[in-house]
Amino acid sequence: MDMETIQEKANKLRKEIELIVNIHNITCVQSVEIEYCYELIAAAFGFNCSHEMFISRAHKEELLSLESYLDKWKAIAYDSSVHDFIEKRIMELNGTNLDVLDSDWIISAVQWCLTPLCKGCQAPDYMGCFIGGNINWGITPEYVCSSCSRSADYDYCRRCTEDLIYPASEINSTGECLSHSDK
Repeated sequence: MDMETIQEKANKLRKEIELIVNIHNITCVQSVEIEYCYELIAAAFGFNCSHEMFISRAHKEELLSLESYLDKWKAIAYDSSVHDFIEKRIMELNGTNLDVLDSDWIISAVQWCLTPLCKGCQAPDYMGCFIGGNINWGITPEYVCSSCSRSADYDYCRRCTEDLIYPASEINSTGECLSHSDK
C-alpha cells in the first residue's frame, strides 16, 4: 500500500467519521483532522503512531507489500485485540473529542475504509472472503463480498479455512480445492 493509497484511505475514513458525527448530531466534534485518521489507520495496522508507519523503513516496506496489507487487514476484521488497540488510540488522541463517539462506530469506519473491494461488485464488505486459489499461487489476492460469495460462481473447500473461497470450477465433486484433491 503506497503513500497515495494511505492518503486515499485516510480521506475516506475522515468522510466516514464526519458522516457519523452528522448523523448522530454530535456537536462537540467540530472537525475531524486528517492526522487523526492517519493515527487510526496506523493503530489498525499495529503501529504505535502514524510517524512510525510513515518513517520506519522496515515497516514502510512491509506496509507497501500487498500481501502484508491483506494479512494485516484480515487481523483488523477478525481480531478483537486490534479493536482494543484502535480504541486505546482513540483515547490517546488529545483534543479530538472522538472519544465521545461510540468506539464501535469508529472501528467499523476503519474496517470499512481499509476493506479490499469485491472483485465482482466493487463494494467493500469486511465479512467477505479471499479467493483462495489466487493466494496459493502467488497471484495478487482477490476478494469477494459476502453477497457475491453466495453466488453459484464460488464455493468453499471443505478442508480449507472458511475465510477462503474458490471459483466453483476449482472445487471437485468431493468438495475439495485443487491443492487438497491430490491428498
